[in-house]
Amino acid sequence: MAATDRAYLLEASEVRRMAQGRWREIYAALAPQLSQALDRPGHHVPCPVHNPRAGGDGFRFFAKELGPAGNGGGICNSCKADHSLSDGFKILQWLYGWSFPETLMQVYTALGGVIPDKPGAKPVAPPTPPAPAQTLDPLFDVQQARADWERLRLTEAGAVPLTDPTARPALQYLRSRGLALDELPNDLRLHPRLRYYVPDPKTGAQVCTGIYPALLAVFRDALGRPCTLHRTYLTPQGRKAPVEKPKKCMCVPSFRQMGGGAIRLYPLQGPRLHLAEGIETAMAVRQLLGPAEPVWATTSNTLLQSFEPPEGIEQVVVWADKDRGRAGEAAAQELLARLSQHGIRCRYVTPPIAIPDGGKSVDFLDLVRLYPVEAIRKSSFFTSIKSLLR
Repeated sequence: MAATDRAYLLEASEVRRMAQGRWREIYAALAPQLSQALDRPGHHVPCPVHNPRAGGDGFRFFAKELGPAGNGGGICNSCKADHSLSDGFKILQWLYGWSFPETLMQVYTALGGVIPDKPGAKPVAPPTPPAPAQTLDPLFDVQQARADWERLRLTEAGAVPLTDPTARPALQYLRSRGLALDELPNDLRLHPRLRYYVPDPKTGAQVCTGIYPALLAVFRDALGRPCTLHRTYLTPQGRKAPVEKPKKCMCVPSFRQMGGGAIRLYPLQGPRLHLAEGIETAMAVRQLLGPAEPVWATTSNTLLQSFEPPEGIEQVVVWADKDRGRAGEAAAQELLARLSQHGIRCRYVTPPIAIPDGGKSVDFLDLVRLYPVEAIRKSSFFTSIKSLLR
């Protein structure tokens, strides 16, 4: 019996249940190239697919996803337009190009299960792992969490509101992106002199390569608590800084999780909420909708999929990016399918413009840059969207 045929003997939901909380064990058996990321959950390391031997900080595991109830998920900033890495099965498919049935079989056998060759024979289930001992986190984990939180606190303390005269680089940057800035989100700040670090390719130690103004955005978890800071490094003239990754998040303390959260750019005003991926895209959507409609940014497709709306939200509208791999739409569809099961009315829309030749994607910021806001509001596209909001 062929390997893929044998894989169909397995129930996907059952293999997922067996794998939950055991992804460190699975990755150790199937993906040793992820060892650096496994040693530093929540911290960025070189992408294991695109730059495993070079510097950079494209990939990381979500710390919670490697815990006792985790599903092994992570994110790759280098690949986020094309890959959704929300669980370990998707990460293994991304690493090796396996089909989903083949990935099921690999995970099942890594856990100790046996898939018979003989037709009609049933798979032998993996042995049940012993219950984990109830112990406190090691001291170094506590110290690391405190250090991560202190860095976040000190970074935020050094920032100023966008209304401050010294915040000019942030305002210049946002205007250059096509935003009117009639209102400024409360959770955006400017740090006038923020260090930019990259990992040393040999030692992994963080090395400062420059100091730049940086637009800071508070990323809040599903409960609304500050979780980390999203940084956009700038020049004093308001352009993106000349660095490899001008946009990235700071480390997330182990007692906070990004999954389910977002950058809450505008306060809630009722039972409806709008979501976009990027900060500037969310601000462009707000510019189209007006001050009565709150818009939040999730920063990635993976975090869009895992978003958890606050209590009292009855309708969610996702303003998804349009990209050639359809990753933005796939993330929106997965989120909406999940929220619909909980009685939340959901819709998603994509920009009514084509992806240009040679381009990877378009978003609603691109739409606002191409056409006057009033012209967009009078279009049949926007009229149909407004009808959804009544």
